Amino acid sequence: MTIIERIIETKQEELKESSLSRLYLTSRNHDFGCISASRRFNGCDKESGLMTASDKMARHKELAAALRAKGYSVTDIKGEFIEDYGTPSAKRVKEMSLFVIDKDDTGNLKKDLKTFGFKFQQDCVTFQDKNGAHVLISTNKCPSAYPGRGKIGVEERLGQRMFSEKGDFNLSINGRPFVFKE
Repeated sequence: MTIIERIIETKQEELKESSLSRLYLTSRNHDFGCISASRRFNGCDKESGLMTASDKMARHKELAAALRAKGYSVTDIKGEFIEDYGTPSAKRVKEMSLFVIDKDDTGNLKKDLKTFGFKFQQDCVTFQDKNGAHVLISTNKCPSAYPGRGKIGVEERLGQRMFSEKGDFNLSINGRPFVFKE
């Protein structure tokens, strides 16, 4: 299969999976996770400068393309979380995110999400293998980044998917929310 045929096949599958129920059903049988390329600042704090909307969009497209090139199914979603969670500067933010499914069951998704989380300076990514609980994984060394607070690879259990509910860290597709909690 040529790269063009694989991209066309992937795009057709993504169109089928772009509803909440389809994501739910597909993710029950495969490892999956969520990641974003957006940030408020270019670094850990405001001294590094604000990231523009066009910077965020370019990074989002670059990340989606990189994940697709690795063979993952990628769906655009809206992410909402509390940046600098648990600190006096905590702020609720919304950003473009990606729901990523390892449909080929390569077993590499967790490693790849952590790698891309680090590359795109994300505080964290989420991951769930098809048999386990959902976890938040720290991917940068920013001192206020949750959950690592300066340490990469710290994991915090988020629990199971809860559809049509909202929380501190929630996602939505086509306006329909879902969250991970105990």
